[in-house]
Amino acid sequence: MVARRVGRPLVGLDLAHDSTSGFEPATAIPECPTDLGVEPGGSRKHDLVILGRTGGGRPVLAAVEAKTDEPFDERLEQRVTKARALLDRGAATRQLDRVQRLARGVFGRPVVRDDGSLDDELKSIPYQLLAGIEGTAIEADHREAEIAIFAVHAFHSPGLNVAAVQENRDAFTRFVAAMAHEPFQVSEGVLYGPFTLPGGEGIPRRDVLVGMTTSRL
Repeated sequence: MVARRVGRPLVGLDLAHDSTSGFEPATAIPECPTDLGVEPGGSRKHDLVILGRTGGGRPVLAAVEAKTDEPFDERLEQRVTKARALLDRGAATRQLDRVQRLARGVFGRPVVRDDGSLDDELKSIPYQLLAGIEGTAIEADHREAEIAIFAVHAFHSPGLNVAAVQENRDAFTRFVAAMAHEPFQVSEGVLYGPFTLPGGEGIPRRDVLVGMTTSRL
């Protein structure tokens, strides 16, 4: 599943893949919103979207999630628990529907099984990563990009919480392993995939590359 690093990295990101060789950026869009569709709940806001073309002329979209030591939002288990509590109180919410739909669109299965129990692998995935790759696929589809990339760009400094930084790395590793359907050890500076998102329910079926890199401040 891992393509070798060739050519120069994506501009602004220490990430490379054989399919992105010769990449030249054309447009950078900060705080780019993507409608995740179907249920109300707001758009997915990418910290940065980079548009460009490979040396061979293939259009590329890279959606970037910037991160220091703050977590990737709640785990899916926490999202499900909060959504269930709202439903138990009679609240009109579709939060659980959204979590279930996004999980099916990325992993091909829901977080909550038919018997009400949680998928042991998916429950520890952070919601922000799930929404991030989903938004990447949708935005790339809208902009007719042949190559879609979801990248985490971490910014580290001596004052950060070391344990929190490591938990983010571990969370990203769990996320990639769940897409790969096998144990995975993620190395920084490598784009993994392409992983085929099964899509459906308003989510396009398409291939996405994923990777994580760090800049020292």
